[in-house]
This record gives sequence, structure tokens and C-alpha cells, in this order.
Amino acid sequence: MKTLRTVLVIHLLSLTISLSGQHTFSIVATDSITREVGGAGATCLSIDREGFEALIISDLYPGLGAIHTQSYWDAGNQYNAGSRALDGLSAPEIIEWLVGNDVSNDPSIRQYGIALFRPDGSNSAAGYTGSGCLDTKYHVTGRNYSIQGNILIGRQVIDSMERRFLAATGSLADRLMEAMRGAKIPGADKRCLSEGLSSRSSFVRVARPSDSSGYYLDLHVGSTRTGLDPIDSLDVLYKQWKSKTFTSQPSKSKVHLEYLPFLRMIKVIADNEPVNKGHITLFDVSGRQLSGVSKLENGEYQIPDSIQTGIYFARYTKSHEETVTLKIKIP
Repeated sequence: MKTLRTVLVIHLLSLTISLSGQHTFSIVATDSITREVGGAGATCLSIDREGFEALIISDLYPGLGAIHTQSYWDAGNQYNAGSRALDGLSAPEIIEWLVGNDVSNDPSIRQYGIALFRPDGSNSAAGYTGSGCLDTKYHVTGRNYSIQGNILIGRQVIDSMERRFLAATGSLADRLMEAMRGAKIPGADKRCLSEGLSSRSSFVRVARPSDSSGYYLDLHVGSTRTGLDPIDSLDVLYKQWKSKTFTSQPSKSKVHLEYLPFLRMIKVIADNEPVNKGHITLFDVSGRQLSGVSKLENGEYQIPDSIQTGIYFARYTKSHEETVTLKIKIP
């Protein structure tokens, strides 16, 4: 955590201004299985016109969470939010603290989205929209995400982002990008309606728990030429990044998991042979790690009777780089 606090201080020193502009729509989220954290967003402000872009609202803390501070953005509030997260506060507790300790004594004009992991590994997410934010203002939260916006053409922008995020499959990065595609609506930030654009700048970023210098994914579009939507530009960058990232990696071993529900057993197999190396970790749907899984012979793992009926995630790990996850239902 010492490294994260150092990064936070450096970030504050580089952002000592207070901006009266609004930052419009964004999402923060965590992934309980991979322990990734991330965020994405856009605004009708850009580097070439106003001198700053949507990315300014976003802070990621690898292994801990993601925080967005928007609407009348202030570096002091953003620093305080991150500092409270490093102190171990939950997302709702951080927002309560921010409302009670606003740097300008006016929390009514602020909007926040926070998604974190609690010390026990479970999710904590919360959003806040002050009554003084410019209409249309709206936020929604779920178990592991918060989506928020202001100066919107309507609530449908946030609702569309949520629907696309929840319906998406794949990695956290894939789901965040899908949420952004859901916001590609002319006038999503209604200041851009006359241009037929959703916004003028955009970003998507994801941090893995092991990230120490730079994030696993960090893409942003600071400005675009006339008539080009920055979410489209971000989508192009994302597809290029994904193609380069996953085609340049060496192939993994063909390990897969088999689940035998009535035996309450998981088998680890590669090339039709049992795999005896590595280990299995079981998580519930909130991301909480469960204990008691016993390693047997021939790549088999026994789930204890103490684990009740429900949906769980079994994660096989052989090394830091090699993991396989299987969603299982215990009858």
C-alpha cells in the first residue's frame, strides 16, 4: 500500500487545479475472479478545446479498486477518495466521508462512482449524485459496479451502459468496452448533440493485481476530428490492443476443468491426462474465497460438504500466469 500512497501523492501534486466543467458518463467495476479493477468514461470536453479530457476523473488502485470523481471535478476530492480507500473504508463509507468533507463545502455539485474489494475479498460498490449536478443526472449501482452521468440527454444513456455491461461476456476489459458502446448515443453528453456525437474524449483502463508501473490496459482518446465519435475511436484502439495482446502471447497449456456435481469433485485435465501440479481455489459469487477444498490423487479436488448449494467459481492456478476458471453449481 505504500507504493499506492506514493502514486496518489504524485497524482495530486500534478493536478492542483479545480475544474468547473462537468465530466459526463462513466463506469467503475471490479472482477472477483481475476481481481482486476477498471473504469471507462467519456465527456464533451477535450484536450484541444478545454485543455483536459475524460481520463482526468479516473484513478485505479491495483488489487483494491477504481474511483471516479466527476461533476465540478476537484483534485482535492479525488485525492481524499483514494486516501480513504487505502485506509480500508468501503465504497459507501468513502462517499459518506466525501459528502461530509467536501473541499469546497458543497457536495451537492459532485458525482462519484466507486468499486472496491473489501479486506475479506468481497465487493463494495456505491455511487453518489448531488442535487446540484446538472440535469439529466443519474447513477445506478450493482454488486461490483457503479455507472453515473450528468448533463445527459436522458437516463437511457446510463441504462444502456448497464444493460450492455451486464449482458457482456469475456474479460472485465471486454465488459467495460461494451458499456461504452452502449453510450454511443448522439447527445449522450447533451452538449455534443449539435455535433451528432456522444462526447469528445473517452477512455477505458484496467489494472491487474500485479500491476506496479502502468496498467494492463490504458487507452484514451483526448480529442477527435470533427464528426468522429471518440467512442468509435476508442473501440478501434481497443480492438488493436486486444489483437496485439492476445496474439503475441505464447500459447498456454491446454488445461481444462471438469466438474462432477454429484461427487462434489473437480478434475484438472490436460491432453486427456490428470494434472497433479497447481491448486484449486473456490470463490462464492461475491468473490469471497472459501476454504476446505481437498486435493486428492490424479488431479482431483474434493469440495467439502460444509459448502452449501449454490453458484461458485473454481479457479485452478499453476503459476502466476496460468489460471483457468470454471463456473459450477453445487446441487
